[in-house]
Amino acid sequence: MSNVTAALIKEQIIGSPFPDTAWVPKINDLRLSFPQGDILLGNKLSSVVAKDEPDISFDGDESDTYTILFVDPDAPSRGKAEYGLINHWIISGLKPQPNGKVLKTEPSRIPYAPPSARRTAHRSIFLLYKNLAGPLRPQEQQTAIKGAAIMERAFFDIKLFEEENKLELVGANFFISDNPGIAP
Repeated sequence: MSNVTAALIKEQIIGSPFPDTAWVPKINDLRLSFPQGDILLGNKLSSVVAKDEPDISFDGDESDTYTILFVDPDAPSRGKAEYGLINHWIISGLKPQPNGKVLKTEPSRIPYAPPSARRTAHRSIFLLYKNLAGPLRPQEQQTAIKGAAIMERAFFDIKLFEEENKLELVGANFFISDNPGIAP
């Protein structure tokens, strides 16, 4: 079992709509970093650290194109997830470079929205997909993406998004958004 899969199991990020315990990532080194901290398979970061979109790097096939989806399954809290899966960011057109950096060839489909500053801990999950059939479908042909407004990001149907855009999950990373001392 990979260290990515083990970390996902530990934080209960396995099973529908996420991969099952048999999933083995093809890319084990999805690196995401903020100016004040890196995402390290389940470490704790505050929403202040994660206020801007992270830098992305991974070692993938340079001839392929990739998409990252950032989701939160824990709104308003991990024990009371009333809003389904919240879509915080979709960026596609990612091309890995020989130096490990990633070239962004398209603007974000859904602009980055940082985790909210709640007192309860949330799992902030970044999923890396290989685009199997070229670019994502045009916005007007997307039924899984409802819009970028706050409530349009709720109840995101990740499986429909994967199917509509012919995406293969190849990597993952996550952090726990933890804001002790902040009022609920």
